[in-house]
Amino acid sequence: LAVDRQTQIYESLSVKNTGMVVAIDLGEWNDIHPDRKKDVGDRLALLAEDIAYNEKNIVSSGPIYQSSVINDNKIIIPTFDIKISNESRYVCYKNR
Repeated sequence: LAVDRQTQIYESLSVKNTGMVVAIDLGEWNDIHPDRKKDVGDRLALLAEDIAYNEKNIVSSGPIYQSSVINDNKIIIPTFDIKISNESRYVCYKNR
């Protein structure tokens, strides 16, 4: 499933001004359709507002993995300069 999600990210974001939110944390382990539909809608609304209006006070994303470096017995993942708010504890992907 992780490979499928990665493919979805790259394919869906090949179109400008598009986005995708992660909702895997909103459902049950045995059902791909999340029960918490309002939370999914809230995430999509934040992303749409960010893409459409590009307002500086909207936080529609969390940190996004980009790379890692193996150094001896450690894996180093760079930190990101990204805004985090209580409304944004999930990851979304967007292409402007």
